[in-house]
This record gives sequence, structure tokens and C-alpha cells, in this order.
Amino acid sequence: MRTAIFSAVDAVLLHPLPYPNPDRVVIVGQNIQHYGLAKIASTPSEFITYRKMATCFSQLAAVRGRGNTALTGDGNPENVVTAAVTANVFPLLGITPMAGGLFTVDEEQYGRDRVAVITEGLWRRRYGADPSVIGKNIEINRESYRLIGVIPSILEYRFRADIWTPLAFSPADLSPQNALKVIDVVGRLKAVVTLERARAEFGSIAARMAEQNPNRYGRNMGFSLDLDPLAERQAGDLKGPLLILMAAVGALMLIACANVANLLLARTTVRRKEISIRAALGAVRFRMIRQLLTESLLLSAAAGALGVLLALYGLHLYGQSGPRNLIRGAQPAINGWVVAFSVVLSMAASVIFGLAPALDGSRVELSEALKEGSRGSAGSRWFLRESTIAIEVAVSLILVIGAGLLVRSFIHMEAADPGFDPRN
Repeated sequence: MRTAIFSAVDAVLLHPLPYPNPDRVVIVGQNIQHYGLAKIASTPSEFITYRKMATCFSQLAAVRGRGNTALTGDGNPENVVTAAVTANVFPLLGITPMAGGLFTVDEEQYGRDRVAVITEGLWRRRYGADPSVIGKNIEINRESYRLIGVIPSILEYRFRADIWTPLAFSPADLSPQNALKVIDVVGRLKAVVTLERARAEFGSIAARMAEQNPNRYGRNMGFSLDLDPLAERQAGDLKGPLLILMAAVGALMLIACANVANLLLARTTVRRKEISIRAALGAVRFRMIRQLLTESLLLSAAAGALGVLLALYGLHLYGQSGPRNLIRGAQPAINGWVVAFSVVLSMAASVIFGLAPALDGSRVELSEALKEGSRGSAGSRWFLRESTIAIEVAVSLILVIGAGLLVRSFIHMEAADPGFDPRN
């Protein structure tokens, strides 16, 4: 469970975007309090305004999703997802073509935008990875486009599509009367610019836009601009529930570790005479501690390997029967980061929770331990050991209560009323 949940945390929170320096990629959102709108898209003319006024970006790009379209031509017709993007989207995200090239700024001109770039998956599935298709025409919604390049299938979130075409604005698109907010604006911050500074600049841009067009952006409209890291938008509303789940799993792991420590403590008690004989034969305490810790490490290694296998099976079940599109972008998987986390956590738990039994088990008094029925000073040691077990049981009870509260909080978050009826 621990490994499976961490794989989701890794995919959603730690490594959600497969782009270079993803923390520098931000998305622009509009807020219009008068209509109760938050973090919405922009109009084409607003994107042009941002590009003229903003100085905090090394690249500022626009994306317009076109949804499902019909791809015809060679092969059977099929529905594919298409998107129109400005040419600088690809360098902004560090994307280089696998075959062919990418469209240029010149091809963003209205009437010169009949070129297309496709994803590697579509290229392999429909065209058998044939490089000769580069330069040929394909039909999208019965309109002819020249195929100029293929890019890797790593685009996520707002950029996920099978086909990309240039985003060319018509005169009607750029008309001040056009109020259709269909443009997602994405930028990469300059190396010396902080997110706080960029937000302050866009606060000034919003004020200037309101001053220049008070009818649309006046004070009574509550107009403002937000900049959010794209990774945070990728996580969406899953950040809180995932952190709660991770905390609950951590609490359950502590309970399990405390129980294992109790078992190890009881085991060293049974082996008291064996350890005493080793000490009588000349074994130093350090070597006995090392032996007991090695046994604990072997136990944790076996448990960690079993946990990874169970996590693989759990993620397979999630992929087969889990809710679709619950996690946007990269899906949970057992990768190097997840395996490293599992190994380090298993080893750390083994050392931390195996050290106390090892220290206690290696501390022997030969004259007492070798006597079958002797109690004497050993009675105080039994009292200490039983007290330690009682304390660990009490801590486990506290952790059980805490884990129960965390799980209940998660259930309440999932059952919260969204304000509308989601059925049908």
C-alpha cells in the first residue's frame, strides 16, 4: 500500500510533467468575480495583449483545443484529438522532433496554417512509423494538411493531443468584440524571474487592461490575472486527498513497525541463553548487535520486495478497473524514484525499529542468563521489557486512532457536496 500510494504521489506531485525545469512553466488564468469565474482561459486579443506587455517570460505560448476530429486519408477514418498551438510551444516545453520538423512563426499566419505535427503513437499506429509520410497530406475534418513532423508522446495536460496545427488568428478572432475565452496561455519564466515577481507584473497588466477598457474589465467586474505553476494545475484537487492518504498509510506503517519491534523483542528474549553462550565464548557485543540488525535488514528486504510486487498488482488493478481520468497526465507507475523510496524507507525502518531489540538482546549478564530458574535482578529487566511493550502498544493505539481520523477525513472529502448533481 505504501509503495502504491507513493507512486501516485510521485506521478501527481513530485514528477507530474516530463519537461525540462517544469517549475518554470506557468499558466495564466483570469478571474472575473462579478460572474463567479476563476482561473478561466483568455481571448485571442487578450493573449496578444499579454505578449506585448509581459516581460517576465522567455516564451509565452497559446493553446486552443479542438477536441475530437475525424482523420481520413490513408487507412480507415478515426477520431483523434487535435489542438492548435503557437509555434513556440515546442521549444517552451523542450520538445524536439523525432522525424521531420516543426512549424514556424510564418505558418501561424491565417491562410498559411495548413501544416500538422503528429504524435509518435499515432505515427506508429496508423502509418507504421514510415518516415516517407513526412511531407504528404492528411485530411482533418475533410481539410487537407501537410504532415511536417513527428514528436515524442510526452505532452501532457493542456497539450495532450494526437495532432497539432498552427494557431492562426483570423481578423474575427482578434476583434475586440470577440469574447470567447478559448485560449490557454502558458509561459516559461526567465531564469532570473521569480513567480512572485511575475504575479506582481500581471497584477499591473490587469490594472492597465481595466484602465484601457473599463466596460469589460472595470472595478465592478472584479477582474484579475493569476499565474499558477502548471504542475499545480496538473495535480488539480488531488493534492489534498493524496497527502491525507499518504499520512494515513504512514501511520499504518508505524503501527506495523511497532508490532514487528515487539516481535523482535520477544524473539531476543527467547534467544537470551544462545546469546549468553556466544558472549561466554568471546563474542563482543558489537558483533552480536550487528548480527541482530542484519537479521532485521533481511526481514525488511523480503518485506520490501513483497510490497513492490503487491504495489505492481495493485496498480494493474487500478489500470484495469479504476476510475478513468482520475489522474491527469502521467499515471502512477513503479519507476526508479518509487523503488528507491521503498528501499530507503524499508532499510530505515529496519534500522530504527530493529536497533532497540538488538541493543536489549545483546545486553546479557552471564551469571544470571545461564541459570534456568534464576529471577533475581532479571526481574527488573522483565519489568522494563514489559513496560516497553506496554508503551509501544499504547503508541500503536494512538496511531490507530490517528489513522482512523485521517481515513474518515478522506472519506468526508470524497463525499463532499460539489454543489451540483453529477449523475448522468
